Amino acid sequence: MSDSTTVSNPRPLLRSRLYVPGTRVPWIPKAVASGTDAIILDLDDAVGADEKDSARADVAKAILEGGVPIPIFVRINDLSTTWALDDLEAIVQPGLFGVVVPRVTEVPQLVALDFLLSWLELRAGMPNGSVALSPIYETAVSVHFAYEFAISSSRVDYVGGIATDGGDIQREIKYRWSPSAWESVTMRANCLLAVRAAGVAHPLTGIWTSLNDPEGLKAFAEQGRDLGYEGMDIIHPSHVATVHEAFGFDTHSIEQAQRILDLAVAGSSEETAVHDGDARAVGALRFEGRMIDAAMVRTATELLRRAGRLS
Repeated sequence: MSDSTTVSNPRPLLRSRLYVPGTRVPWIPKAVASGTDAIILDLDDAVGADEKDSARADVAKAILEGGVPIPIFVRINDLSTTWALDDLEAIVQPGLFGVVVPRVTEVPQLVALDFLLSWLELRAGMPNGSVALSPIYETAVSVHFAYEFAISSSRVDYVGGIATDGGDIQREIKYRWSPSAWESVTMRANCLLAVRAAGVAHPLTGIWTSLNDPEGLKAFAEQGRDLGYEGMDIIHPSHVATVHEAFGFDTHSIEQAQRILDLAVAGSSEETAVHDGDARAVGALRFEGRMIDAAMVRTATELLRRAGRLS
């Protein structure tokens, strides 16, 4: 479904998305105060069957009332349930940033969701494409076909490989959890490669469930960042600061990138082109004891742009 008011603005970098149970909407101010970049109001596993209707109504009201200064995602119920459509009809309204979809098992599910979201946006007076689509890769099928899932809709963003102790993905894959999460590294790396190849701008990983192991959380978050992820989903406000530190932009890397760009600009007569990421005219340069070329200048430029140091 197309519309002349289709959204074209790029979505923001999110280092963290903090889960808030749909039955605990009054916790939203506390979640915002934690400093998280976004929240996920959970209507799925965090809500019992007898509370689905009331939680849905509370979440829809929170979105309608506005006042939340960060992006709001809602994790809807499994698409195999009768609750999922009710969830979508209630939550798609101005103020909703994205829909998190659990346990996706086939590409047509996401294609249908894309069309349905367009219709619901139209009904709500929202620009087409306003709502991001964030399927959770927590089934063996979704992990195996991560690329196909990611290209199913231009809405797909904030996705990637997750690893949890006792979650759906562990049950599906049958790995044995360890504090180092080594057993899921290949899976998360493969998912990341797939979604990057599909053009996903902001891949996220997750989830660390222990509340009493800050060093484990730090190592897990840094592992995700080292693989190439840009953030992760979290389940407790106490995790925000550690995750943001892991996925932040360290001073050393930013300063080095700036020196590389300054050197490239000084050696080129096309300063604007270099700043725009076109460093082909630069050639090979000697930089602090090593040789760099146009590819490294492009990487430095991209880092500065993502860190907000370039427009």
